[in-house]
Amino acid sequence: MSDSAIIWNLKTAIMTKFNAVDGTGAHNAFWEAIQGRLFFKKAPAETPFPYSIFFIVVHTPDRTFTEDNREILVQFSHFSDDPESSKEVDDNDTYCNDLFDEIEKRGGLSITGATLIWMRFANSTGSDWEEGETPEAGGGNWHCPTDYEVKVSMN
Repeated sequence: MSDSAIIWNLKTAIMTKFNAVDGTGAHNAFWEAIQGRLFFKKAPAETPFPYSIFFIVVHTPDRTFTEDNREILVQFSHFSDDPESSKEVDDNDTYCNDLFDEIEKRGGLSITGATLIWMRFANSTGSDWEEGETPEAGGGNWHCPTDYEVKVSMN
């Protein structure tokens, strides 16, 4: 299977886990907090806050004589426009972490063509206020980027 296919399948697995419901039909806390507004790379224009995006920062082959693995860095970025506090975006980062950090210990991700070895929190720069596009336009939003290391086996 090609690396681009594995990346596509990882994106699909992340969205599947995000959108999953439990036995009572309830979504996870991350989904509830952003009302299902998780997008790959870019949110559609006029998407209401809060929302999150994720994208692949880098993926690297990790091959030995007996193993064929991929190490992938995935970034989740959380956005909120609450001018008073970063609490909403910080809480959303926590909910994301609760869902995805060390997910292999809680059922993992079902990635077609690969086996998840781990998905774990790598780093975060914390939340920061970003001004609007121009001073005249005003506005702005909180942004909290967080990276996760993902390792999959192709064997």
